[in-house]
Amino acid sequence: MISLRLVRPAILAFVTISVAALLNVAPATALLGGLPYQEGQINAQENVAKIVKTLTTTRDKYAKADAAAKLAKYPDQYEQYVDALAPLLVDRDRVLNDIARRIFQRLGKKSVAALNPDFAGDPEKTRLVCSAIHAVGDGCEEYVPDLLKILKDSDDRFLRVAATYALTGFSKGNPAAIDLILPDLDNRDMNVTLFAMRLIIKTGPNAKQAAPKLIDMYENGITSQRGYAVWALAAVSPVENFDTVAAAEKMLNRFTVSERERGLIAAGLLGEAAKPAIEKVKEMMAANNTNIEGHAAVTYWQVTGDAEPAIQRLMELTESDLFYEINGLKLIAQMGPAAEPAMELLLKKSKSADSSTQLLALDAIKAIGPAAAKHREAIEKLRDSTRDNLVQLVATEVLESLKIPDSQ
Repeated sequence: MISLRLVRPAILAFVTISVAALLNVAPATALLGGLPYQEGQINAQENVAKIVKTLTTTRDKYAKADAAAKLAKYPDQYEQYVDALAPLLVDRDRVLNDIARRIFQRLGKKSVAALNPDFAGDPEKTRLVCSAIHAVGDGCEEYVPDLLKILKDSDDRFLRVAATYALTGFSKGNPAAIDLILPDLDNRDMNVTLFAMRLIIKTGPNAKQAAPKLIDMYENGITSQRGYAVWALAAVSPVENFDTVAAAEKMLNRFTVSERERGLIAAGLLGEAAKPAIEKVKEMMAANNTNIEGHAAVTYWQVTGDAEPAIQRLMELTESDLFYEINGLKLIAQMGPAAEPAMELLLKKSKSADSSTQLLALDAIKAIGPAAAKHREAIEKLRDSTRDNLVQLVATEVLESLKIPDSQ
């Protein structure tokens, strides 16, 4: 049995989904995509066709999630299902969105090509293609000229957001896009503005030309803009004639949680330069607000280089507060190799009855890197025992990334 966690603003629901039908398969005959391939080619195509039919016809989100996860087992049949899977990349359900993102990411740029991109055609199709490019990221550079053309020529705010979102999927953002998105910082649609700032953040110091507008947004913008503006200013720092450290420190004392969170993220990006704010950051690690405490822990490590109190606080929050578990695991992953003391907790979470928790625990183990290699048997055991195809896929990726030979 597998479980999927569906997270909503104030709701945490658990659901158990049967996968017994997946167990009635023939013995493995080969290894494809890191997973045991258990059917002949014809049977695989027939099974994928059935899965796609369920995925595209059911209105039950649990059945849809179950069907989507099953597709992870069929990397060689990707052309058969990417069109059906792509809409989940823009679905508001976090579980469906995460399943689709992971499968596209695993398949790589060939999954985008299989969507037959036509950036001058159907806007809805373009939106899906942009979401797929974001999921895959590096490797999809051939589509960058088309994305830049949208930002240069289109006034359609939905297409502009889609193209900007696609470019944030690349590890270094895109310096060539910054001048094209500067007008979007003045857009009345907050989505357009915030996506533009996310691309500036991803592009980092190569987006310095955005600093004047960001300063204006910090000084005169509304609440949601101010926090993002400080975050973006920290990303492009150093900035002439502007004290980014003081601005970040000021955000730490704001009333709204979102502004304080983004102030912490900004301080973390500034690193050692943000030491004047460290006492406030340390105080916020015990703020009686799990979201604030978690971000404060990561920021404390980024500013001081002292990982021990940070990872200990994150472990306490992740272990003791079920509602914070998802965010806690994501923040632990951010600490990379410094999160090694959390390995036992992560292994425990990787055995959770909830697949979302399992996947995030595996992401964090992968981020820890070589230090996780000593736990190869536990990771192999999870890979070989799970009935969740996506968990099996990610466990295999962890083993591959650590260059761990199969111990069997």
